[in-house]
Amino acid sequence: MKMRLIVGLFTFGLLAGCSAGYDIAMKVEKSQNDFEILMGTFDGSMALIHGDPKNATITATNGELTCNGVSNTGTFSTDMSKNKVKHLFKMTCSDGRTGNLMASITARPQGYGVGIFGAASGKLNDGSKIKVVFGDASGTLGW
Repeated sequence: MKMRLIVGLFTFGLLAGCSAGYDIAMKVEKSQNDFEILMGTFDGSMALIHGDPKNATITATNGELTCNGVSNTGTFSTDMSKNKVKHLFKMTCSDGRTGNLMASITARPQGYGVGIFGAASGKLNDGSKIKVVFGDASGTLGW
């Protein structure tokens, strides 16, 4: 029992220091053949110890189009081996489009730090779909 507690606290400690600049890839899709791919970052706490998981931002650009999202609605849960945060982002793009994006993000210990992965989907006011993958730029936006 003591060992489980120590392992749980160690794992939680690894997850505590995660709040800065994780990679994201975003697809803004007007239609199946008319879309743009943007790259950017997710900034938000993935642990209770390191800031408030309720607040987060995302920003992505392709050099022409930039889309930013702000959330103050994050919900946090943990099973001591991974932390999960869900956000509803209010999106604003540089071309005037606005909308909402629902995200589910998980953090797990990875090496000496923390890795995140997750996905999000939403819609802009012109009917365009938004799709986001969170984590190392190894995900796919093909969905």
